[in-house]
Amino acid sequence: MPRHDFKCLKCGHVFELELPAGHQEEVKCLACGHPETQKLLSSPNVIFKGTGFYKTDARSKCDSCGDGSCPMRKLAEEKTKHE
Repeated sequence: MPRHDFKCLKCGHVFELELPAGHQEEVKCLACGHPETQKLLSSPNVIFKGTGFYKTDARSKCDSCGDGSCPMRKLAEEKTKHE
């Protein structure tokens, strides 16, 4: 279940709650019980585990990439032009 950060508009207390996605109900302050809180924007908690993200796993190892004649590079460039 996603975690959300909130700030009380009365006392300024900042707290975190686990709520289902799309939760629309009023959230009361955990410190003072005031019904007016503001949902804060925060970065998602993502952890990449393992080795070689992007540079070693997502790219093909092809001998022609260094001289600009790589067919995969040309496909990617053409696709970018059309977007």
